[in-house]
Amino acid sequence: MLSLSWSYHIRSLSTLVLLSISSWFNLCGCFNQFSILKTINPTTADNDLPALPSGALINYEPKSCPGWVTVSDNHLYLDGRLFDFRSFNAPSLLEGTLFEATDTFRSISGFGAPVTRTYTLRIGNEIFKGSQMNKVSHIVGWDPSKEDWIYNEQEWVRFDSVLNTASNEGVKIIFPIINQDYGKIENNYKGNWMDLIRHRYNVTDYNRALLTTDWFVDRPIREAFKKIIKYTLERRNTINGKIYGHDDTFLAFETGNELNWTEFFDANTNQTIVPSIENQVLSVNSTLNFTMNHIRPAPGEWTVDIAKYIKSLAPNALVMDGSYFQRRVESFGKVFIVGEHGFYPNMRMFRRFNDIYKGPGALIWSLRPHSEVSGFTTHSEGSNIYAYHVPGWKNQTAETFDQNEYDVVRLTFQSSYEILNKEVPDYPLPGPTHPFFATNGSATGISFKGSAWAERYEIWGATFGGLAFIKVAEGVTDNVELGKLFIQVDPSKPTLPLYIPPWDYLVGPRPSQTGWNDNKWSDSPIEIFPPGLKRRMRRSLDDWTDYHQLMMPPAPSDRQDNGSLRTSHNPTGGWYRIRSISVDGTPGYFSQPVFISDSDSV
Repeated sequence: MLSLSWSYHIRSLSTLVLLSISSWFNLCGCFNQFSILKTINPTTADNDLPALPSGALINYEPKSCPGWVTVSDNHLYLDGRLFDFRSFNAPSLLEGTLFEATDTFRSISGFGAPVTRTYTLRIGNEIFKGSQMNKVSHIVGWDPSKEDWIYNEQEWVRFDSVLNTASNEGVKIIFPIINQDYGKIENNYKGNWMDLIRHRYNVTDYNRALLTTDWFVDRPIREAFKKIIKYTLERRNTINGKIYGHDDTFLAFETGNELNWTEFFDANTNQTIVPSIENQVLSVNSTLNFTMNHIRPAPGEWTVDIAKYIKSLAPNALVMDGSYFQRRVESFGKVFIVGEHGFYPNMRMFRRFNDIYKGPGALIWSLRPHSEVSGFTTHSEGSNIYAYHVPGWKNQTAETFDQNEYDVVRLTFQSSYEILNKEVPDYPLPGPTHPFFATNGSATGISFKGSAWAERYEIWGATFGGLAFIKVAEGVTDNVELGKLFIQVDPSKPTLPLYIPPWDYLVGPRPSQTGWNDNKWSDSPIEIFPPGLKRRMRRSLDDWTDYHQLMMPPAPSDRQDNGSLRTSHNPTGGWYRIRSISVDGTPGYFSQPVFISDSDSV
C-alpha cells in the first residue's frame, strides 16, 4: 500500500508560508564517436539563402511566465490562475551547459504549469580527499579571518545564467539550498552539510564530524548556514540584474534536500550518542562503532527559524520544509507537495500514485536533457531504472534509456493539464535544433543538438546559390546516448536523398525494475577508524565542463584558419537545415543554415 510517512507540527506564522515536501519512492519496487570539423560558412545574406517551404517557422520566441506563485485553499496560484503542477525534477540543471539548461527548461515548459526542482548548492570537499572538486562547487571553504565562507564566483555565474534562462523560458524553480548528510562518505553527493561542518570547524574526518557537531542544534553552524542563505538571497544576478530573493523565477526556497535529524546509537550497547565535542576524545583514543536512525524530521524550532530568515530576505517567495516523508501536512493548514516520487517497479504502480494523489504539486525523479554533443545525457538510479527524456520513446537504443519512459512522460503530460481542469492539448511544438558537422574518421557527416519535445527530424539540403531547400531525409530520431548521432553526407550533392541507417533497438524483455531500495541512507554499523588508518575513497569524477568546452560545435565564421577574410564567395558545397517534428506530426522550427564545402570532405 502506498503511504506517506510522518510529519510534525509547525506553528502558524503571519508572514510565512510553509510547504512540506516528501520523497515518494516506492520501495516495492566510448564516449564521443566522432570529431568536430572546423567548417567555415560563406558570407551570405539571409535574403540570398535558398528558400524554405511556405509557412516555415524560423524565429523561435520563448514565453516568459512572470509573477509570484501564491497559496490559497490548498492550491497554488499565479496571477489568480490555478498553478498546480505535475512535472519532473531536473537535478543536473546547475552543473550542465547553457544549451542543456535551455533544453531542460523547454522540456519543462511543455507541461501544464512549468515547474521544476534543481539540486542543491555544491560544497567542495577535495581538501578532505572527497570527489566534489572546488572548481565546480559553489562553496569551497571557510575563511577564519573573515568568519565567512569562501565562494566560487564561476559557479555562481553559472547559476545566474540558469536563472536568467528559466525566466526567459517561463519556468518556475524550487531550490533546495543544502543537501542532507546520508551518514556515509560514499553517499556524499555533490557535498552536503557535513562538509560545511568540516570546513567551519576544520575537522577532516567525516565520521568524527558526525559525532561532534549536530547540524540542527549547534548555534555557530546555524549562524554560518544563515550566512549562505544571506549570500544567496542577496546576490544580484550578473546577467539580468535581479536579486535572487526578489526574483519571481523562484517558486520556493527549500530549507534543504531530504532533511532528517539523525539519531546515533552505540552499536555495542545501543545507547544513544549525542553529538558533542567530547566524542572527539572517544574517537581519537579508540575505535567506535555506531548505527544511525534517519526517520526523525528536522526540529520544528530549527525549521521555523530558518524559514523566518529566508522570508526576511525573500518576502514574496514560498518556503518549503525539506524534510523526508511528511504526512498529515494539510491538517496543520500547510500545502503538501510531493517533491520526489518515482522508481516504481511497473507502470501500474505509477498510475496508482497518479490516481491517489490529488494534491497541488508532484515532481518525478528525474529528467535529463539533450546533450551538447548530440543525443541525450543519461543517468542510472540502479535496479534498471534510468532518468527520463521528453517526449519519451517506446523503443530504446541503449540500456540507459528507461523502459517506461514513453508512458511516464505521456501520463505526466496528460495529468499536468487535468490537474488544472484544462483540456489536454496537442504536444508542444519543438523549437529549432543546432546542427554541426563532424567526421567519424572515414566520412563527413552531420550531427545536431536536438530540440525539446521533438519526436523526429527532417534534414533539408540546398546547393550554394540554389533556389530552394529540398527535403533529403525524414523520420530521423536522436534518442541515443550522448555523442552518438552521426549522419553521413556528401556536400557535393546536398539535394540527393540521404540514407539513414535504422538504429539498433533493444529487443526482447527488459530487466526487472523491482527491488529498488533507497540505500543512500546508512543504517548499518559504521566504524570510526583510529589515527593512522586510511579510509578508502571514491576516485574523483572527471569534470564534464571541460569536455563540453572542447566538444562544442565551432561558431560560423567568415575567416579562414589563418585569420584572414575568405575572399571567395562562390564555394562549392551544400547548405543544410534541420526541422523538428512534434509528437503529433506537426512541423516545428527550422534550424539556422550551416554550410559544408567540398574541401571539408574526408
